[in-house]
Amino acid sequence: MLIFLSRESQDVVQEAMQAHADGVMFRSSMGTGHGDFIQALQTLSSGGVYYPEDVRRLVNSLHSEDRPKFVEELSEREKEVVRAVAGGLTNAEIASAFQISTETVKSHVSNAMNKLAVRDRTQLAVSALLYGLIDPQMV
Repeated sequence: MLIFLSRESQDVVQEAMQAHADGVMFRSSMGTGHGDFIQALQTLSSGGVYYPEDVRRLVNSLHSEDRPKFVEELSEREKEVVRAVAGGLTNAEIASAFQISTETVKSHVSNAMNKLAVRDRTQLAVSALLYGLIDPQMV
């Protein structure tokens, strides 16, 4: 789901992320090259999440007290795997990159999903952004 926001505030971006939007764009960025609609569609169709620079900047400026509380802390490896998921990598690609089995990747993804109380890979990536687990500039 790609959400277009009229207001450019931390609150509306946070609401969109809590709704587990696959991508968020500001309406004011349409046609400017900042938050390219075609790039958003391509990223979403490949399984990634799309948050253009102006949206990522707002996410990055959220203070830790404004972020939801963890269900449980993620291990460093789980964080690495979540970053790869947010980048749109498949389990096989993650396994190859970290030189681990795909079953191990599945375990890390499943554990991270349970710890963040999410249902799918998209929600995992969006929640990781919202929790500040991954650098919003890297997605």
